Parts: sequence; structure tokens; C-alpha cells
Amino acid sequence: MLRQLAAASYRHRRLTLLIWVAAVVGISFAASASGGEFASNGRLPGTDSDRAYELLLRESPGDNNIEGEIVRVVFADPAGLADAGVAARIDGFLDRVDAMPSVLSSPRRVTDLHLSADGDVGVATIALAKNDEGVVDQLLEQRAALAADGTTVEYGGYRFQNGGVPTTEVFGLLAAVVILLISFGSLVAAGLPIVTALFGIAIGLGGVQLWSAAVDTPDFTVQVASMVGLGVGIDYALFIVTRYREALRRTGDPFAATMEAIDTAGRAVVFAGVTVMISLLGMLLMGLSFLNGLALGTSSAVMVAVLAAVTLLPASLGFVGRNIDRLSIHRRDERAGESGWHRWSRFVQRHPVACAVAGLGLLGALVVPAFAMRFASADAGNDPRRSTTRAAYDT
Repeated sequence: MLRQLAAASYRHRRLTLLIWVAAVVGISFAASASGGEFASNGRLPGTDSDRAYELLLRESPGDNNIEGEIVRVVFADPAGLADAGVAARIDGFLDRVDAMPSVLSSPRRVTDLHLSADGDVGVATIALAKNDEGVVDQLLEQRAALAADGTTVEYGGYRFQNGGVPTTEVFGLLAAVVILLISFGSLVAAGLPIVTALFGIAIGLGGVQLWSAAVDTPDFTVQVASMVGLGVGIDYALFIVTRYREALRRTGDPFAATMEAIDTAGRAVVFAGVTVMISLLGMLLMGLSFLNGLALGTSSAVMVAVLAAVTLLPASLGFVGRNIDRLSIHRRDERAGESGWHRWSRFVQRHPVACAVAGLGLLGALVVPAFAMRFASADAGNDPRRSTTRAAYDT
């Protein structure tokens, strides 16, 4: 069945490419129109912490510190907050903040603040309604107005964090491009795994957005699905392209080389993909609804990567044909004989004990730094230096 699917994709490559392009466009539109909101509260139903939270809500229904979201406000003025002019400005600021409909509780006067020893810095907490995003913009506007008079105001709390999870996928993609160029020595051969992975990522991320409308999906699922989808997408396509190039040099027939690659590497790709999906779906057994969307979203991204490897990639090989090594960045060595890796493998086979001891010693040396690792939870000190949350933390 896998061979027939790849053969159909190869022979009808234009239709296959059109279907994938339509899938990217269609799922992207569906995600923007019907996608849900990501869960960012981090609640884990059924856990002790969640039961404690429900108990607090039940016993203290009117406590804004429980029902609302706490934001720390930090005031600073070199003239000192006790200065009459500074105190008047801060009092006016607090009055305007307290009048906002989405502010559940707020101090009313500068005397309600917790002051530093020198009196130049004051800290207070306010409670915000959870379902109003506009209040953040309103508070930032009030902050700018007070800063114009020389008094700085900074906010601490995740509602004001705009850094999110670092999007390092671009760096990973650039690294993959460099490694593939060095390995293949051809822009065409290196480009096929990248293009296949990008198609898979585009559809996979649209699927994550759609899953968020049906199940609880944490807001970091996009980053996880991107990293996993990009990794397996490139890896699976790389495996198949490598086998295709070897078969093409031996047979000279692009179609036969594609079928051989799918019969060998393609089957391994499907098996590996299914294994990864089963592992990710194992999170469903944890009984934490907060992780359901993560399990479904990332496993869907892997499934799309596998489908792209056994349909879109054969179609792409049909377009490329014998030009797989075109746009070469260095001259390939076509000399017949034993390769360097083959010679290395024979050396390892002749000296298994020595190589095993050397390998274990190397791994042990690499593990040593892990014993000096110090773990801690990230705080606002990790936020970008120009962010208000970082400024509030530093102050």
C-alpha cells in the first residue's frame, strides 16, 4: 500500500503538489476562522493544587486576590514618593486605575504602598479581571502619562509579558540548512527535506489551532509542535532522499529509485512516526486535561510530517528526477571503493572492546558537567531588558 501511494504521488506529482498547497491554505483559513484560544492559566484539574484553588474560591468568593489576576505595580521617582508633587501624581494615577471597570482592587493613596528604605520606590498590587485584555492597554497608557512627569511606573505579571517562549525554530532551521548543504553538497538535495518539513509545519500548526477549539491546549503547544514537527520532518525526508540518491546512481531510473527509497527508508519512516505519535499520545493517560491539547497537537504534527514524507516528497523527486545533485556547492568524489565511514565501521568491528571503553569514557566525560547543574524556576529576570516586567523586577 505504501508503494502504491508513493507511485501515485510520483506519477500525479502536479496534482499531489496542488493538494498539499490547497491543504496549507485551507487549514490556515480554517484555523483563523474556527481555531480556539490557548489555555494560559496552567490549571491542572484533579491535582492537589487545583483542589486547593477550588477550596479558596468556595470559602472566599469575594476575595479579588483569588478571583482576579494579580499584577505588581512598581513606582519610582528620584525626588522621593513622599514629595508632595510626586504623591499627588501617584494618587491621581491610582484614582484613575481604581475607576477602570476591569480593575477589581487597587490601592487608593501613595500611603498604601510598600516603600523602600530611602523612599524612592513604592510597590503595590492590583487585581485584574481575567477576561479583559483591554485593561492591559489602559494601564500602559496611564503609565506613559505618569512617566512624562518624571515618575516611572512598571508592571510585573504574566499579563504584561510579551516575550513568550523563545522562537528558536528559525535558528534550528538555519542550522539544518547548513548541515544538509555540507552533507549533500547540493542545494537541490538539501532543499527537498526543508521544503517538505515546512509544508508539514504549516499544516501541523493549523491543526494545533483547531485542536485548541475542542480540547484544553496550553499556549506553548505551538513551540513544541514546531520543534518536534521540524525535527522529524527534516529527519524523515533526509532518510528517504539519501536512499534515493544511492539508488539513482545505481539504477539511473528516477522512478525506480523513488520506489526503492520508499520500500526501504519509507517503511522505516512510517514505523518511526507511528512510534513517536504513540509516545506523545501517552500524555493522555496522565489524566491532566491541560496536556490533552499538547498530546494531540504534537502527534498531529508528526502525522503530517510522515504523510509529507511518503506523498509530497515522492512527488518532489518526480519533479527533480536526475537533477538531484544540481547546484552543487562542492565537487563530489565519485571514486569507487570503500568509503571512510565503511573503513571506520570495520575498525570498530576489529577492536570492539577498545572502542566500547573509549565510547563509554567519552560519554562519561560529557556527563560530568551535569552534576554541577543548578535548577530553578524562571522569573521576570529572564524577560527582555526593555520590557516593563523586567524593569519592575530590577527596580
